[in-house]
Amino acid sequence: MRLILTLTAFLVFFIFAESKLTLPLRRHEGLKNKLIREGKWEEYQKRISKSSSKGVSEVAQLYDYFNDFFSHTVQIGTPPQTLILRPDTSSSDLWFMDKNKCTADQCKGFPSLTSNFNRSLFDSTKSSTYAMVKSGFMSGVCLNGSLGSDMFTMAGFPSITQQFGLCFDVDKFMGLHPFDGYLGLAWPALSTSGATPVVQNMISTSTFDKPVFSVYLLNDNKGAITYGRNTAGSITYGGLDSYNCDSNISYVPLSSRTYWQFTMGSFNFGNLTINKNQQVIVSTAEAIIILPDNVYNQIIAQINVTYFPLVDGAKYLVKCSQAPSFPSLRFTIGANTYVIPGPGYIDQLPTPPDTCALRIETPEGFGFGPSWILGAPFYRTYCVHHDVGNGQIGFSAQTPKSMVI
Repeated sequence: MRLILTLTAFLVFFIFAESKLTLPLRRHEGLKNKLIREGKWEEYQKRISKSSSKGVSEVAQLYDYFNDFFSHTVQIGTPPQTLILRPDTSSSDLWFMDKNKCTADQCKGFPSLTSNFNRSLFDSTKSSTYAMVKSGFMSGVCLNGSLGSDMFTMAGFPSITQQFGLCFDVDKFMGLHPFDGYLGLAWPALSTSGATPVVQNMISTSTFDKPVFSVYLLNDNKGAITYGRNTAGSITYGGLDSYNCDSNISYVPLSSRTYWQFTMGSFNFGNLTINKNQQVIVSTAEAIIILPDNVYNQIIAQINVTYFPLVDGAKYLVKCSQAPSFPSLRFTIGANTYVIPGPGYIDQLPTPPDTCALRIETPEGFGFGPSWILGAPFYRTYCVHHDVGNGQIGFSAQTPKSMVI
């Protein structure tokens, strides 16, 4: 029997079935959009300008992020300390910030410049089971730290001993969003420290009922964000999500067990068709769809866009009302074609009216790996099932029965 518990803190639900657990995902709104919505953006810019002599003026350039960051909670240590982590299928590292050493403003959420995020940084001195493994740890926006080990718990599962990065120097990116670190969900080959990723660790300790996990992201009106709604969807660990996802799953084998990487047979957008195998990855860490430069340029030429580069984000704006007339992104993977219609690859901005950012970008600045990356717009259109045991990835239609919000 499935037991559904409503959590007041997140206004969402957990689903338990043997060693299978569905964890709710909480959405985080981008700082700029939050301040615009609250009428505080101009005041914030003035405060940033006055603080430029203190070396924090660059904070003003980190904004937007498409409001597509999401997280869920875990517990670390004895007694357990609750942390908010961002799940990332394109990374394999578990890391979070060190309460005793990560003391810069970005560790605290820039409390002198914005409202405090009430961070819950990990205090290793308060855990009787913490052990230092080695010094030297880097991963993404974690610029420096150490590798430690302690008890790790996701609600409903037994605790396991897990290695993780404990960061004391993080990029200013971390100051703008209220999560405490990252939960890498990719393969061991991507681990920067050699630590076994959480999912593989839980599989090896027989914590999971099945060696799989499913990601379901709530489709907000085919891509437009409803501000103020915190529910982002859920991740089902140790089993398939049969609550929000159709049971008819189409699988394809992974072409590399590093990222969640596979082969796409063809791509179509309007009058553009590519009938040649391409290497593609899915990533919960990307708020956008990333395509090669030549493909991106041909897409831009087919729709009515306005060049307006957002730092750390889109380069083009479109009229939201025109999106239904845009061609669809069509990805042929295995025997099926997966379609993202026009409203699914734009992001509504809070101001001015009828203004959306194009949620398609080029690989520039996105590091190594394939130049085709299916981020949040794809996850919002289809359920994605990550099969660790069989080295394959599957896709199915979203069929949510309910969502407590």
